[in-house]
Amino acid sequence: MVPILAVLTFALFLVVDYFVLKSQKKEHPAFMTFPVFNKSSLSIPINYLLSKGHIWLSKISDGQVKMGVDEFIVKAFKRIQLVDLAVAGTEVKKGDVVFRGKVGSNLINFHSPIDGKVLSVNNESTGKNISNPYTDGWGLVIAPASNNLSTFAQTAEKAGSWLDNEFKRLKDFLSLHTEDPELVGITMADGGNITEGVAANFNEKTLDAFEKEFLS
Repeated sequence: MVPILAVLTFALFLVVDYFVLKSQKKEHPAFMTFPVFNKSSLSIPINYLLSKGHIWLSKISDGQVKMGVDEFIVKAFKRIQLVDLAVAGTEVKKGDVVFRGKVGSNLINFHSPIDGKVLSVNNESTGKNISNPYTDGWGLVIAPASNNLSTFAQTAEKAGSWLDNEFKRLKDFLSLHTEDPELVGITMADGGNITEGVAANFNEKTLDAFEKEFLS
């Protein structure tokens, strides 16, 4: 009887706290919901290509290609900024770092999926959190050395199964690199959905491991 009364008393206080905070237009931690992301929550624009290093490519004219960070990365970190963009006029090779992502006080490297020459950079996006990666979140315009971009990246139509595998790999990564997966967003009860911003909780060591696993 005593345990039941204790549970009911706790529940009563919880409900009272909920309505008090609601009247103050605040959210009770016990009732907070976190947006989740999976393959179905991502949209890939037509005629965009995705590279295995999570950089997208889009032809804007003959001999000119825009590139930026894909939505998978943006949702994984939730708050990520492009910094240290390659300088216009620079010749880059596949695998070269073309810009960095700033997450809190940490930096991760993004590597070019193609050879080419940097024509221009998006200075307006530098140092700002990316909200829409496929519009205002682009980083560079490059003149690719090859017109056959499909050898470096895959079309949106073919990227679905690849992204599905990326989510599976991310779940495995979280299980290996976190002592308590619940704290970073894996909700095992509903099949293991991943919350947006889960990667923002990574420490420097885990962030380095993430870069090697997903961005190289």
